[in-house]
Amino acid sequence: MSHGGRRVGAGRKPGSVNKFNRALLEIAEATGALPVDYLLSVMRDESNPTSTRIDAAKSVAPYLHHRLASQSISMAPTESSFEDWVMKLS
Repeated sequence: MSHGGRRVGAGRKPGSVNKFNRALLEIAEATGALPVDYLLSVMRDESNPTSTRIDAAKSVAPYLHHRLASQSISMAPTESSFEDWVMKLS
């Protein structure tokens, strides 16, 4: 019998919500709009000042859109010469 260590199927599944967070979400949904819904309504309301709408958009954006991944660019020398590179441009 092994003790400790990683076991297949053990632990909370990825993306699952614990009881505390589930209870908070249920209370928030029962009492009215969630914060994301409120911020979206502020952003879409054209009677609000533009600065307020922009602040709401900035606040809600991380919950709706993923950040762009950084990319690395290799600046290693290539096999072709500078003259060949210039010829490819034209």
